Amino acid sequence: YVLAFKPKPETDIPLFFGKLYIDSESLAVTSASFNMDISDREEAARMFIRRKPAGARVYPTETAYVVNYREQNGKWFLGYTRAYVAFRVNWKRKVFNTNYYTTMEMAITDWNPAEERPYKPGDRLRENVIMEDAVEGFYDEEFWGDYNVIEPEQPIENAIRRIQKAR
Repeated sequence: YVLAFKPKPETDIPLFFGKLYIDSESLAVTSASFNMDISDREEAARMFIRRKPAGARVYPTETAYVVNYREQNGKWFLGYTRAYVAFRVNWKRKVFNTNYYTTMEMAITDWNPAEERPYKPGDRLRENVIMEDAVEGFYDEEFWGDYNVIEPEQPIENAIRRIQKAR
């Protein structure tokens, strides 16, 4: 099944619209593709931008998200996610705008069962953290082992195949 969704027209804040893909046998959500309604540029900018250079007006121009799940032993698990956001920066005293594009992809190639327990408050990333400022302290060269590097120019599907062959 495919369910399309969109916000009510009278909504004041940017909300999502898109499609949910449902498995006809298990009725599980197998995939979702959605975008954010960014027609109200000022409100959309408040959701994405925490800090910006002086003299710049920044707002998102496009958003696109994909989430895929896969079934294993009767349960559905996150398998892949992708987020794409484009921004435009209007600079005071400059003739031309600057466009920035950011893409985040995550593919789950393997998982091991572990004891279920809630995250400790200190282990959670708060929504007001600016990722560029928070990178320090997260890097451990050995953490990912053989899964450590996926070249930015390489399609993620090729990297997944390479990782699966290495197992």
